Amino acid sequence: MPTTPRPDSRRRFLKQLGGGLGLLPVTAALGRGADRQPDVGSWDAVRAQFPFEDAVVPMNAGNLCPSPMRVVRHQNALAGQIEIDVSHGHRDGFRALIEASRTQVAGHLHTDPEEIALVRNTTEANAAVGALRDRLG
Repeated sequence: MPTTPRPDSRRRFLKQLGGGLGLLPVTAALGRGADRQPDVGSWDAVRAQFPFEDAVVPMNAGNLCPSPMRVVRHQNALAGQIEIDVSHGHRDGFRALIEASRTQVAGHLHTDPEEIALVRNTTEANAAVGALRDRLG
């Protein structure tokens, strides 16, 4: 393993900022006061939507990233519905939610819902693309 940082490494980037002194404004911005409400549209307002602690700054979590609290609450509500009714018929309601989501995403991307593939994770998406590539040649 090389001991010299790659030219595009975070370490080199931070050194170029002045030995970490350039991070002081970032650190101050993340130290949100518990008694004040962030301004709508500010980065503090965006940060306030996530449950991780102020001392934590996830910068590259790969496929394990925090979700905004409204997403967490909705996921918990949906999981609670499954706990109440685990029948196969109950799953039809989830199919309707997926189709409604597909339509909403398509609207944001200005395309047809049929052009949108909603998958569980990147691995599933890569496998689907690979299978299509193999099938189409």
